[in-house]
Amino acid sequence: KRWAQYKYACEKRHKCFEAEKTMRPSDDPYLAFEIYKREVVALHKQQASYNSVMGQMMAEFETREMTRARNLRSLMLGMVSTQKAFFEFASLSCQQAISKLTGVRLEEDLLRFRHSGGLLHNPHTADIKFEAKAMGLDFKGNRITGVREGSQAHVKGVKQGFRILEVNGRSAPAGHKDIAALLETLKKAGNPIHIKFGTKPAGMIFDRPPPNRKTQHIQIISNAECATVGDLSRMSKTMGFSSWTKMYCVITNSGIMHVMNSRDASTAHSSIQLHQSVIRLAPKIDQHAFEIEEATSGFFGSGTKIHTFRTKTENALVDWVVDIKKFLKTGKTEIKATK
Repeated sequence: KRWAQYKYACEKRHKCFEAEKTMRPSDDPYLAFEIYKREVVALHKQQASYNSVMGQMMAEFETREMTRARNLRSLMLGMVSTQKAFFEFASLSCQQAISKLTGVRLEEDLLRFRHSGGLLHNPHTADIKFEAKAMGLDFKGNRITGVREGSQAHVKGVKQGFRILEVNGRSAPAGHKDIAALLETLKKAGNPIHIKFGTKPAGMIFDRPPPNRKTQHIQIISNAECATVGDLSRMSKTMGFSSWTKMYCVITNSGIMHVMNSRDASTAHSSIQLHQSVIRLAPKIDQHAFEIEEATSGFFGSGTKIHTFRTKTENALVDWVVDIKKFLKTGKTEIKATK
């Protein structure tokens, strides 16, 4: 849902640029993506906790099952051996029973249990074995679009809408041609073909999930939304007294400067429309200070609002002024010193 909101914000920004309209700061895709990014971090933590608990549960389950199977095998062997001693005429059938019980391989059974998914088996998949001949499947991508009547697939219960997930235990290729080539190669080899199908149809809205949620991919998208980021001190006045507060500022590709209380904040303390602003140096306030004069409009008419910021060094001052000028309208790029 958060990813869909981010994509919608990107489309809205694109339409605003095409129509040469001013976009509201609250509609900036950067803010929507920051919310998405924080929920992904929370999801990672939840998944880590879930995996830890499931691992403990599986370990305990395996230990108890091994103990139970071992005790049961010992009990059955003792019972059958006693019956053999008392019933010599049934020695042959007893011997067969003993042979089957001694042939139980607990480690191999446990390994098969793990490979099958164990307690985490997905009920929305189906493993089907095909002979090395025509299967009767029509598919686009990895989605089954048709099943020929009377074919192997029809007899084995494959239905339209299934998705090919794995072939012979390996993830299926994504492309239609790659899957077809792989199946054709396996048919020529003459060995049975095992295919795992996904049986649950994907929803229309979330048919394509968000991109990989790994940290590096999240950071790449986050960086792409930002033109400039960094710390600035913002001047505020209370009862005639001036004070400076350290803020985290982000200039997005939408031409909006978001002023946030901290680097971890997902909402802006205030936002400045750079397209409707002019910038000037303010040496009388501080040697590293500059002002952004923003044009505003509201219920009581239009006006201007002045935002005053300060950098730590002269080089930082030059960098911020240059980056802000990129988003100013033509004719408002001149930098003047405060009178």
